[in-house]
Amino acid sequence: MENEYLRRDEHEKLYLKLYEILKNKIEKGEWSVGDQIPTESELCKQYEVSRVTVRNAIAELVRQGFIRRIQGKGTFVSKKVISDKFSVVLNLKEIMMESGSFATKVLAKTVIMPTEDLIEKLEVSENTHVIFIKRLCFFNNEPVILQYSYIPYYYCPRIMDEDLEKNFLIDIIDKVCKINITTIHNYIGIDTLKEDEIQMLGCQGLPHAIMLEQFYYSYRRKVYYTKTLKKHDNIKLFVELILS
Repeated sequence: MENEYLRRDEHEKLYLKLYEILKNKIEKGEWSVGDQIPTESELCKQYEVSRVTVRNAIAELVRQGFIRRIQGKGTFVSKKVISDKFSVVLNLKEIMMESGSFATKVLAKTVIMPTEDLIEKLEVSENTHVIFIKRLCFFNNEPVILQYSYIPYYYCPRIMDEDLEKNFLIDIIDKVCKINITTIHNYIGIDTLKEDEIQMLGCQGLPHAIMLEQFYYSYRRKVYYTKTLKKHDNIKLFVELILS
């Protein structure tokens, strides 16, 4: 069996690197659904890591539902990872169905103390400083999207100096803050607009909007949260599914 090189010179925890390698084996079909994966001892020897590192990587695969343990038998692949087959494109520009001009205006960029709701959503303490960003997005010069973003200040204070009208937040998090976003949890619903939101979106008579809540993770660490409100008129919410 090929002994893949496990880089130890990067800041990321070793067990997360091993987790990615093992997940890729499922992703590439090297380990199929129902296959038994190597034992802890075999993985320790193959990757030259401790049993604790292996156990943590295995625990993360189990938690994500990729493998399952059967007492007295071993650990088996339980499902196919879909990250190489299925991706959801959901950033401010790409959720617009129609082609046309798209522009963003930053209405607020400041540091706040979190409300009880934000403490729960971001999983931070009440003393954590949080970067708050409010942006209004225009499609063919018409306001269509209002987005609120919340990022704990300690993750990326440099966001305060970045141009958020020309750059996407997820790109800044990646390139400037050096945080790799690995998972995004998306929740779509309908929200009742507040009076000032109705005014900003120019949707008098249409007090409801499509709401997209997104939680961005770097592995198990929750990095930031956004709430996007989209006028629900003749322009549709666009979710692109990319199948390779």
